[in-house]
Amino acid sequence: MLSKEKLLPEPIKGLKENPFLDSYVIEFLDLPSNFKEADLRKGLIRNMKDFILEVGKDFTFIDEEYRVQVGGSDYKIDLLFFHRGLQCLVAFELKIGEFKPEYISKMDFYLEALDRQKKLQELINMPLLEDGEADD
Repeated sequence: MLSKEKLLPEPIKGLKENPFLDSYVIEFLDLPSNFKEADLRKGLIRNMKDFILEVGKDFTFIDEEYRVQVGGSDYKIDLLFFHRGLQCLVAFELKIGEFKPEYISKMDFYLEALDRQKKLQELINMPLLEDGEADD
């Protein structure tokens, strides 16, 4: 999804190589056949070293279920990382099943809330889908 030029944040468009892939292999999690998003998140946390090696060595883990607040309500970003090379936060939203367009709206909402709290220059969202494709 982030390999499509129009979806890339400005700091990435100027790079020689896109640091994000369209898909990642996370078979090392060894999840049961009927797992939930919480199982996926917990599996990634337990296997953080393998996950970071899969997504790229420039990622630094910040938190799981990172809280952002909008209008007095709390919302949670599944996984939050800092990318050292890009000098920006990267939020992973974990979803199971087919890609749905509302996932992008939800991530945009989270990133807007995170930006208001942290006042950062650039944020990147990464919907991480199990058994699905993120296409236009």
